[in-house]
Amino acid sequence: MDNGQELIQYEVLINPFGLALPGNPSLEDTLDKRLQLDTDTLLFYKAALTGTTASNKDQKPGYAKAGTGEPLKVASFDPNTNRFTVQLPIDADSRDAYVLTYTADIIDHQAGGYSNSVRFDGGSVLLGGNKNAAVSGGGGGGGGGVAARKAVITIAKADSENQTPLEGVSFTLYQWDSDSNTRGLPFAQGKTDAQGKLSFKVKPNAVYELVETESVPGYGSAFGWNDLPDGVTATDAGLLVTAGAAKSELTLKLTNEAHTTDLVFRLVNESGIPMTGEKVQIFTSDPTGKPDLAPVKEVTVSSDGTVKFSGIRRGAAYYVRRPDGGVMPVNVPAQVNDEPTVTLPDGTSATLTANYQVTDTSTTDQWTLTVNKVISGGTTPLPGATIGLYADEACQTLIKTDVSEQDGTVAFSGLIKGQRYWLKETAAPTGYKLDTTTYEGNETNSTVTIANTPNNSGNTGTPGTPGTPGTPGTPGTPGTPGEPGTPSEPGTPGEPGTPSEPGIPNEPSTPVNPGNGGSNNSANNPNIPQTGDYTQLLIVVTLVSGILLAVMTIYRRLMVKRRGQK
Repeated sequence: MDNGQELIQYEVLINPFGLALPGNPSLEDTLDKRLQLDTDTLLFYKAALTGTTASNKDQKPGYAKAGTGEPLKVASFDPNTNRFTVQLPIDADSRDAYVLTYTADIIDHQAGGYSNSVRFDGGSVLLGGNKNAAVSGGGGGGGGGVAARKAVITIAKADSENQTPLEGVSFTLYQWDSDSNTRGLPFAQGKTDAQGKLSFKVKPNAVYELVETESVPGYGSAFGWNDLPDGVTATDAGLLVTAGAAKSELTLKLTNEAHTTDLVFRLVNESGIPMTGEKVQIFTSDPTGKPDLAPVKEVTVSSDGTVKFSGIRRGAAYYVRRPDGGVMPVNVPAQVNDEPTVTLPDGTSATLTANYQVTDTSTTDQWTLTVNKVISGGTTPLPGATIGLYADEACQTLIKTDVSEQDGTVAFSGLIKGQRYWLKETAAPTGYKLDTTTYEGNETNSTVTIANTPNNSGNTGTPGTPGTPGTPGTPGTPGTPGEPGTPSEPGTPGEPGTPSEPGIPNEPSTPVNPGNGGSNNSANNPNIPQTGDYTQLLIVVTLVSGILLAVMTIYRRLMVKRRGQK
């Protein structure tokens, strides 16, 4: 261990007992997490054994390294455990001894020991026993330490909106193969501290890829930045960073956007009426008793009572203040698919969704809209009509419905002053036609009358004028009667009176006005003579009267003639 240089140099002796080795075995070393392997220092040697060295109770084999060593590359590295694996170029069944050397930098310099644990493919016996070691360290550093030999890449992580440092964001720094332009093995990883910072000590002028592997709850994993320093470019997965010279520090100011969601619910008063036009505020701390506390957002309640706070950050607690001054705590979970919850007065919670209804207890600035339901053509109250109260003239946003009482009234109370409402009948009483008219109600027109017409009102229309009865035809001339036989001598008859002229037939009566299929309609009653029946009767009477008059006249003349002959 070199405290001045802040590093530990490791040498691992392989096969001190001259056993047959497997071909191309691997060696793993799990280093103390305060150490960082210098991947450029891996060298592999053949070794010549020189016997053993006595050191108290232990006897360690002595050896001499041959040559300058063959550089090796790390085959794999697990930054979680700080374990690396290297493949050794050894022929199968070789009985030679070998030595692997490498250096680890002391990143977190503390008093006490730094441990490591070596594992070999062929078994611990080929290493001369278990290689679990601890290297003691003391103070150190000085001008020749890690800081003098390494460059530093520092991340400063903050919230993109308010620049609050973000603690606990995980990053992995990968080696970069500039020849193939591909990502290499992980080099180091870590998490940002309470100040949102994380530093990596790296090889000067080397190229690395920085990837954010895990964000903190409530934030997206895709990081952003305002300006990137020279030598830093964006990749599909992160940033390609060229380290500076030794002793230099390259700072990357990176940000994360918080996941956001919308808080949506409905706000109504105790009458169930949307609190349209009212203001609702949201705070990041309880505003109770703090009149000067500024809200995060303030929104206006929509016509259907919807309250919507857009872009609310996840992973935080909020307080919503209603128009009545009441405050309800709201928790917005960090996880994207989790719904916000509201804490109720009894301490329980409920999921806050667009259909969740919050009641405001304000009673001021309210008015009542009254509907009078009547039968058309009068003021008779009409119960049983269903009336809808709407927030819009097109009657698309239904607020509530109610049914007219026995006195024909419907009262919608608790309406918000300054707001207009619209009324429409949605169901008519039985036996009446539906009124499809839309009526507006406001504070100056707070009483609306809606009339219904019966399905069968009894008005079937004005009957047509009856036709004029035809003129009776002229009766034909009666034929000459045959010669009567000689009658017996009659007594002298009295002088017959002159027959009266037949009366003029009466004008046909005006037909009665038919009602709703009433019995006075002669067209529907076969026992009542029709207009044509009277005309025929008059003709018959006239003909019979004319014949009788002619017969009597002839008879009288014959009698007069006979008297004269005598």
